[in-house]
Amino acid sequence: MTGTISHLAMPAALFLGLHFLVAGTGLRAAIVGALGARPYLGLFAALSLASFVWLLLAYRDAPVAPVWYLPQLTWVALVLMPFALLGALAAYTTGPVLAAAAAGAASEGEARAVGIFAVTRHPFLWSVALWAGAHLLVRGDVASLIFFGSFLALGLIGALRADAKKRGDDAEAWRRLAAATSNVPFAAIVGGRARLSLAELGWWRLSVAAALYGGLLLAHGRVFGTAILT
Repeated sequence: MTGTISHLAMPAALFLGLHFLVAGTGLRAAIVGALGARPYLGLFAALSLASFVWLLLAYRDAPVAPVWYLPQLTWVALVLMPFALLGALAAYTTGPVLAAAAAGAASEGEARAVGIFAVTRHPFLWSVALWAGAHLLVRGDVASLIFFGSFLALGLIGALRADAKKRGDDAEAWRRLAAATSNVPFAAIVGGRARLSLAELGWWRLSVAAALYGGLLLAHGRVFGTAILT
């Protein structure tokens, strides 16, 4: 079902409901208890993928009902997107969040954030939020508010929920993680609890992210129907 705002709201609600009302909740535990861990993961993945595809199709077919038009903020979106790409890339190509600062520190249980995790302990979720927020700045219509707003909520609220889960699962591990990292990007660096190392971040990641960004600038009109470079 696609073609109306209501048809867009339904998959958005399903997509967010799966992530906020099922994942990491007592309902998840109940389903795992009834079905087992692997069947639950398979079912959750299938429903998440189905709701995501439905959401994409519904957004594609939704009518355009303008709410705002702020072309003067396009530059902000263009600045945010490279960070979104780099964060997502680094999140999936970087090792553990924490590493021992030195042999002596390791024996005392001290640790420091590594690579992208010095910036934020939730790089992928913040990448999703930056991507969604950047698009909301320049796509001020009702359908975009629902579509990109869903992903903005997923990124921002998801990071808070992940922190709450870590805190509840292991208070001591959470203490070490929170002492060396931050949820809000760059907060730990500004506070002196972490340091940014471009070498650890990886020059190849910076290069790949820059190449992806350049490719998106050139191909955005052909692939997504909205040209960035005119």
